[in-house]
Amino acid sequence: VGHVRGTAYTFNTPDPIVGATVRVHELPDVSAPTGADGSYELEVPLGATVTPYVEAEGHHSITGQTFVVDDEHDGAELDGVNFQTPADAIYDGLRALVSGFTGRDPFEGGCVIVTTVGDALMVGMTFIDFPPHGVEGATVSIDPAGAVPIYFNADVLPDAAQQTTSIDGGVLWPNVPPGEYTLSAQLAGTDFVDVHVRCEEGWVVNA
Repeated sequence: VGHVRGTAYTFNTPDPIVGATVRVHELPDVSAPTGADGSYELEVPLGATVTPYVEAEGHHSITGQTFVVDDEHDGAELDGVNFQTPADAIYDGLRALVSGFTGRDPFEGGCVIVTTVGDALMVGMTFIDFPPHGVEGATVSIDPAGAVPIYFNADVLPDAAQQTTSIDGGVLWPNVPPGEYTLSAQLAGTDFVDVHVRCEEGWVVNA
């Protein structure tokens, strides 16, 4: 077997979520609770494709990136698969904000994908100290193409005037059709790891 481990936090805070449940879309019988420090551990078959998601009272459900759990792909022991999950009121506000930018519901026709273009500080980061962890000035792409990104500003808000990443590093794609995608970032002199995601109608994917 392989393992997926991480911690669930309330979005834009250092606060871990106690008593949430982490599940896997491809493996409906696999789940794990979060403990007193917000941490969880999933046991999954080696070679399994795993798209984890979190459910927590008072929070909107968030789906993570998609992994293949073995040493030939993403690794058999995955640590730091963390979730930043917005409280319901914050989620409603962000949804309305993005709708104002685009002129339509961001879930119309598919899902919303969010990612962070981050520096090496993100490796092993717990969010307890919550320092800025983005790389400024990068652009992003999604493959297959089609969805248009909205970048987050330094105040951790999606901003239609922002044309590249801020120190926050956040990026959002609304109205992404269902399917499988690869996210990548570009900045001269910097290499980033590509991220693989799965999109289904109504999902919020934070990869």
